[in-house]
Amino acid sequence: MRQRLSAKRPFGHEVSSILSGWSSTDNPLSYLKTTTAMDSDISPNSCPTVSALFDDPNADITFKSSDGVLFKIYKKHLESNSAGFAVPERISVDNEVVSVAESSQVLEILFRFIHPCSESQQYRQPFVIDMEPSMLFAVAEAAEKYIVFGAMNTFITRMHQMVSQHPVEILNHCVRHDYPNLVDEAAINMISVSLGKVATGLTHPGLLAKWLIYYNRWLEQVKSEHVKMLEAGSCVTFHYRRAAYLAQALANPRLGVNVPSNLDGIDCAMSCSCPSRFLRSTKGIQKRFADIPKFSSM
Repeated sequence: MRQRLSAKRPFGHEVSSILSGWSSTDNPLSYLKTTTAMDSDISPNSCPTVSALFDDPNADITFKSSDGVLFKIYKKHLESNSAGFAVPERISVDNEVVSVAESSQVLEILFRFIHPCSESQQYRQPFVIDMEPSMLFAVAEAAEKYIVFGAMNTFITRMHQMVSQHPVEILNHCVRHDYPNLVDEAAINMISVSLGKVATGLTHPGLLAKWLIYYNRWLEQVKSEHVKMLEAGSCVTFHYRRAAYLAQALANPRLGVNVPSNLDGIDCAMSCSCPSRFLRSTKGIQKRFADIPKFSSM
């Protein structure tokens, strides 16, 4: 378990804190309902919506989503598969409704990582490969919030696979929850993302300023190489190759670390050794790009 998890405040810890301020004659559960969740707005004559997957009347805890759907969950499964939903043994929550901030869509996916299959409902853990990105990130955030072990690992593995398509969202998530390897992957993939999307997408406090410093280090390398190109020899072909390479690196510095495979596509008017000169030049640029500090080390 990473050390960062100690900073989280699981459900059970919050209940224990509440109880410490109450006398034995008070009703702690009524206080729980007004502090950790909104009071139920279901009238006695109404029929609340209950999740079709989590509707066991014998379950000992009922959660209510932000859109009013009830989830009947067994305490023993919460305790064995998560750390954020744990409830102290001395607390009885039978017949109590605990409201949470997540929607029913998020909770239905999240609880499927917690509850084992039963004889009546042989459902499997969710298949996340085809999951819509906004839902994936919402459930991943809830998994970190409630420390649902299996879901945390599943979603981080999936993010490794989609980092080139969603680097901004992944950088937000992985900085917030301390996944340094994926932070570095996301940061370098963001070099090609427009600054407008970066500015609106990086919402974690202080992250935008840090990324702009990182981005500027890549930009400075490309500009430096452009100046050297202008000061180089007089071969037109060599200048052409260098200009095309630097234009690619300026648009996406990550691509700049890849030497083009075809070095013989242009005939040199001066019959000089352009391909070998270009190869030596781009290898030097690669080394300087590789020397840029990783984002996670800043």
